[in-house]
Amino acid sequence: MGSGTSSIEMKLPEGKTAKKFWMSAWVPGDYQRWDFGGTITEISFYKEGEEVKLSGRDGVNGFIGEEEWDSVKYRVKQSRGNFSDNLLVAANQIFVSPAGVLGFADGMLQEPVEVAVDGPDGWDFHGALVDSVKDGEHVMLAKNHETIGDSPFVFAPKIEKVKFEVGNKPHFFVAVGNTAGVDAQAFADVSRKAVEQGLALFGELPYDRYTFFGIFGGFPAGLEHGTSSRLGFWGKNPNQMASLIFHEYVHAFNVKAIRPESLRPIDPLKLPKIESLWWLEGVTDYFADLFMLRAGLMNQDQFLGSMQDTYQATVRNSAYSRVSAAESSLRVWETPGSQGYGGVSYYAKGKLIGFLLDVMIRSKTGGKSDLGTMNRRLYEETKNEKGYYEEQIGVLYSIAINWKYEVTPGEFTKLVKSADAVEWSKFLLMAGLVERNGRLVKGDDIWPEAKLVFESFFGKK
Repeated sequence: MGSGTSSIEMKLPEGKTAKKFWMSAWVPGDYQRWDFGGTITEISFYKEGEEVKLSGRDGVNGFIGEEEWDSVKYRVKQSRGNFSDNLLVAANQIFVSPAGVLGFADGMLQEPVEVAVDGPDGWDFHGALVDSVKDGEHVMLAKNHETIGDSPFVFAPKIEKVKFEVGNKPHFFVAVGNTAGVDAQAFADVSRKAVEQGLALFGELPYDRYTFFGIFGGFPAGLEHGTSSRLGFWGKNPNQMASLIFHEYVHAFNVKAIRPESLRPIDPLKLPKIESLWWLEGVTDYFADLFMLRAGLMNQDQFLGSMQDTYQATVRNSAYSRVSAAESSLRVWETPGSQGYGGVSYYAKGKLIGFLLDVMIRSKTGGKSDLGTMNRRLYEETKNEKGYYEEQIGVLYSIAINWKYEVTPGEFTKLVKSADAVEWSKFLLMAGLVERNGRLVKGDDIWPEAKLVFESFFGKK
């Protein structure tokens, strides 16, 4: 690696050949077309050591040899998406998110992959996958291209690393970049609290080990991966960065373990149609707040303030009266930014829907069930690489409220598939809340059913 580029060689398994080489059109978690074939600056094919000429291209991302080949060498330049660097080569770190960097041979997405990487002499290394060192290179094994693409790694002159265990599984907080003044242990402590909340809700952890890649002073955004997350921090106070840590960690369950059928498996050349990004991103944001509340990193006023701010963000933007959460999800590919469509963020709309669904479930069950109960069942039904069908979320809502029919209730459909105004005051009353001087507070004289809902959120007060 060097000069802002990376040199890569890919060898096919012994006895295998191909004629076409592909780079991805998009990366999971970033719902915008990027066409990484455009990052290749040089490419050469070989068959048994003899060069095979490039005969042409298949769109932006396909490269075709004149005849069958068994290895390819290519060079890619730096790139990044909306939330993460794909390849960053800097004086104080080399960060690689392989989905936008490593290509694949036609028809071989499901083949096992071995990747060997090296960095500058004397630099530390950490990868999402367990590695072994062979001839000075760090060797990682993955069951297929999707797995290696979802497994970042980093080199740095010095990596601040803290290891901790939750649920008998190892976790790492890894700090690189501008780490002067960073208390890696304090960031690891916040990260641990996120993991503890995930374990408490779901009863298990859907990975063998997990890494929080803390990138300080770099691109300020985050991207989830199956066994790690890339966290671009803009500050060095871990409590102020907790919302990013918790959001990306919740994705280990909601997006990675829990996925729609259109994301099982990932097709790196096909843009998936997903109607439930409001759930995968927005409800993830809601659970991040809920987890922080339960972990003591957010108090009652802050949690309710976040719900109020989310609601206000929707009513102050007229687009929310025209575009539903489902449409914002489905049409995300039509708008840059990986946020939604038509001026409607499925993050904001989904977070609001998450809160409202939680209130309704608690109200209809006397506080005995909640959105976490519903999400836990969705996890049980979709783990082990099963994908949910889009209507399954609505059906599980009907089960959570103990409705006698396992179909999607109209109230759910209205929230998700219509752009009708939310009856905010009605939902607040259901939760024993009122709006006073722009803040949400507990009502003075709330009926017993609403009191149960309030206490299920905040305890008896």
